[in-house]
Amino acid sequence: MTPPRVQELGGGLLPELPAHFVGRDEVSRLLQAMLVERRLLSIVGPGGLGKTTLAVAVARRLAADLGIEPCFLDLARLSAGDLLDVELAM
Repeated sequence: MTPPRVQELGGGLLPELPAHFVGRDEVSRLLQAMLVERRLLSIVGPGGLGKTTLAVAVARRLAADLGIEPCFLDLARLSAGDLLDVELAM
């Protein structure tokens, strides 16, 4: 089976999220500092806590600060964990 391409998984520019993002300043600053030193972080937890919103907010701030263009890859559509390394390599 051929793995799906990034575009098929919703890869590309950051998604539009709510304009107001409140109450995560400390965590956001911590993640930003960590991402300057690391290439990849995982934000885990139960659904509905705002993990994606937090990640996108951090990515937007880092993009503005560093002049980079981040890419969003929606991994929720992957059917098997062994496809992850293929998608990240593309």
